[in-house]
Amino acid sequence: MKKLILWVIALVSLPVGTLLGQDITGTWQGTLQFGAGLRTVIKVSKADDGGLKAVMFSIDQGGQSIPAGAVTLQSSVFKMSIPGIGGAYEGKLSADGASMAGTFTQGDKPMPLNLKRVTADEAWPIPEPPARPKPMAADANPVFEVATIKPSKPDTPGKGIRVIGRQFSTLNTSLSDLMVFTYGIHARQIAGGPAWLESDRYDLQPSPTARGSRTTSNGRSCCGSCWPTASISPSIARIKSSPPTPS
Repeated sequence: MKKLILWVIALVSLPVGTLLGQDITGTWQGTLQFGAGLRTVIKVSKADDGGLKAVMFSIDQGGQSIPAGAVTLQSSVFKMSIPGIGGAYEGKLSADGASMAGTFTQGDKPMPLNLKRVTADEAWPIPEPPARPKPMAADANPVFEVATIKPSKPDTPGKGIRVIGRQFSTLNTSLSDLMVFTYGIHARQIAGGPAWLESDRYDLQPSPTARGSRTTSNGRSCCGSCWPTASISPSIARIKSSPPTPS
């Protein structure tokens, strides 16, 4: 009888989420602590294989969907990688499953991002993405018509790559970041490169000569300016000198 009472007390002491099983699916939103703040929405759902999948929206930066890579929930710790922007999120789920306290990391700069589970009525509206540009001609060979390339300011937090229609820009990105974005690979697949491949960071604002979009060999849709064959200003010609070969 005493053993039964002890078991009942132990079960009553457990959080509701532990007893019922934690369900992370739904819409989560919060403000990323970067600059004046960036409203962020993460939608988590069940994947076809029974696991989890997610998509992120930075609605103050255009609201384009950013698909997540690996998404996991172990105990009360939620983790999500975002390979397209070299980012990751890790948060701890509250006992009632209504919020997460976490950190978004891009490069080596962690930034606080606390999330709250919201209903459809509470969710921030996500802006409509810009119209998809028409495809380029099949024989188009896009190069940079004009490119503004300058070293990033020291101690700039985070990094970013933005493609909206024909416009392409990067903030605080290395050549390694551009290779990961263009080829859809992991940074660990790049081997044999010099140290500046990771350490030297630049802000880019190029414009492609050809208009329209084009799909790379890995299925990524580009505006033309993100192709690695484009001409680059002589001020950073060393970036073209001997690029490392992805393994």
